[in-house]
Amino acid sequence: MKRFAVVTDLHGNDYALQAVLEELENEEIREVYCLGDILSIGHQSKEVLQRLQEYPNLHLVLGNHDEYILAIHRGEAVPEDTAENKAHHEWVYRQIDDRLLDWLANKQRSLVLEENGHSIRLLHYHIPLEHNGLHISQSPYAPIHSYPTPVSYLQELFAPYQENLVLFGHTHVTAYWQTDQQQVRFNPGALGVSHDRFARYGVIELEKGQIRCHLKKVPYDRERYIQELQNAKMPASIEIFPMFFGVKYETKNI
Repeated sequence: MKRFAVVTDLHGNDYALQAVLEELENEEIREVYCLGDILSIGHQSKEVLQRLQEYPNLHLVLGNHDEYILAIHRGEAVPEDTAENKAHHEWVYRQIDDRLLDWLANKQRSLVLEENGHSIRLLHYHIPLEHNGLHISQSPYAPIHSYPTPVSYLQELFAPYQENLVLFGHTHVTAYWQTDQQQVRFNPGALGVSHDRFARYGVIELEKGQIRCHLKKVPYDRERYIQELQNAKMPASIEIFPMFFGVKYETKNI
């Protein structure tokens, strides 16, 4: 039997990532599939990227936030956005060493693997066929639709994929279903952003003719993280705090 972990939407939360990796060590799981959006929202993007680069057995694909930062790194066009969001991504970019971004720039949007007789696709989210190859500044990803994203909408989006197992993120909410052909689609939920004190991830078990997906969560020092995030004074914090963490940004500290 093959076992591996699935993480997505780390969003600059190194304390949450560290807690998950420590739990994986306890479970003797030493292979990680990462589905992107490593960067932005949180203040620890550099630390997260460094930890992933050093992890010995990692498969990683890019998310939309990662591509946004890489576009800044390369001096390319960025998505149309509010002034605050642009300032936020530029702030994140300035925190990260060029060598780490150069490493990330070699990753792709999608990856297909073969394990134990199963085809596995890793991607951050669905990109319509007519948008394949579009630069991040041209908004290639399908819309989320609403929050939380209806499973019926996700089933329609991911219907074209033929792999036995498709792993995705982006919505920040867990999702799991099987197709009529017994194909499995799985989103473990966001590791780095939530309204509680847990970091979420998934564990996959593969045997010939069988795929088992397990939703997992582990507590981390969220209070310390939120305080440090507050002190970082990142652009767009007034929107980020309630949307992604369910708490108010204390503007009196600005």
